[in-house]
Amino acid sequence: MITINADKLAEQLKKIHEDTVRKLEHMVQEYVYEVIAEKAVDHTPYGDAVTYAELYERRNNLYGYQERPGLAKGSWSVFIPKGVDFAAKSKSVTIYSDAGSTVSGALYDTELGSGAKAKMQAQLEGYKIGDLVIVRNTQPYVSIGNALGKGLESGHSKQAPQGIMGPMESLIAAYSFPFKDVFDRG
Repeated sequence: MITINADKLAEQLKKIHEDTVRKLEHMVQEYVYEVIAEKAVDHTPYGDAVTYAELYERRNNLYGYQERPGLAKGSWSVFIPKGVDFAAKSKSVTIYSDAGSTVSGALYDTELGSGAKAKMQAQLEGYKIGDLVIVRNTQPYVSIGNALGKGLESGHSKQAPQGIMGPMESLIAAYSFPFKDVFDRG
């Protein structure tokens, strides 16, 4: 006769479920950060307030921003909308530059973008299985067209002549990401 302790089995299954969920969430968090968010910051031009003083002045007049570099780098963020059913969506990660809104308390970042990267890592900690993850930059001059003219995304910078996200498309390919290793580390 075979006997089983149902309470112990239920406890073991619950632990397996919790571990699997934790590892899957960790995989998404690490993928979004390392393959998308971090690279978006790295590909964003830092700026040059001396060479482009006229553009910085126009940005100040239009949006009230300080005439200093680092705003585009510092404005990257991760947005995880809550309370919305995205199960019908075919993609779980969306990348875009959202023109038309600004971030209060604008973050002027360093050339390395360490502030934005730390902010996005912290924002990703809120990710739960099934959430939609949006990596975005809400500065209007990052988008393709805006009141300042041609945007950074359309190659308006010598530092990013192909835009910010364009050169990253091949980096985002899931085939190159070590999902199993990340799952095991979680």
